Amino acid sequence: MSNIPPIEDGYIDDVIKSSGPLKPNLNKTQGIELRALVKLLRDRLEGEISDHYASNQAALSQKANIDQVVLNTTKVNGKPLSGDVVLDKNDVGLGNVDNTPDLDKPLSTFAQAALALKADMVDVNERLSTKVDKVAGKQLSTEDFSSAEKDKLAGIHDGATSNQSDSYLLAREHHTGTQVIETVTGLRSELDGKVGQSEKGQGNGIATLDGNGKIPLAQLSEALLGSVNYQGNYDASANNPSLPAAAGNKGKYYVVAVAGNQQGLELNIGDW
Repeated sequence: MSNIPPIEDGYIDDVIKSSGPLKPNLNKTQGIELRALVKLLRDRLEGEISDHYASNQAALSQKANIDQVVLNTTKVNGKPLSGDVVLDKNDVGLGNVDNTPDLDKPLSTFAQAALALKADMVDVNERLSTKVDKVAGKQLSTEDFSSAEKDKLAGIHDGATSNQSDSYLLAREHHTGTQVIETVTGLRSELDGKVGQSEKGQGNGIATLDGNGKIPLAQLSEALLGSVNYQGNYDASANNPSLPAAAGNKGKYYVVAVAGNQQGLELNIGDW
């Protein structure tokens, strides 16, 4: 009703006025009563309108509640809504459901069929115990490899080769490095019977021979050298100078400069 302007007393007084000459008696009686009547009608009308509006609002509110009401003729799985409806597992299509604990529930046919295709763990563990671990970068061959063969390979020294024939490997000129004397049969005893190079021409060693098979003077005893007297070079071919008789010439010697034969001796250069 907010779009209808209010009917105030001043509005009624301004409308209900006589347009003819003033008749005091009418103005004081009928005019006053008329205005009072109109005001009363106004008040009654406003009251009716207010009550009618409130009633309509209540009806509209009830209508909203009615829209949410389910008729008692409606049924749930064949059970009417005349009272509390109790549903069981059959009403919701779960007739095979029970309260058996999970561990005690039997396996379905499909589950049993699937498990029948699986291997038994005991059998799997037994078979795995006969297998070897796979190592990255390596693979198993179809050939059997025995422990004896493994030990044989382990006994081969680093750097050994089998890319040459036995004759090549056994040839001395192909051998490098060092070898312990005792690994060569009889080598130690043979070497013990030889004179070392460091002992030649040295004290407590042995004297050497020059190109003519003679002992150099430097390796002769000083005592022996002190009893001889060098006379000079000798030409054995021409017997020059002539060799004197041995008597009275003890310790004197010549060194042969020209080879030759004298007194039944073959004298070579360097002899004395």
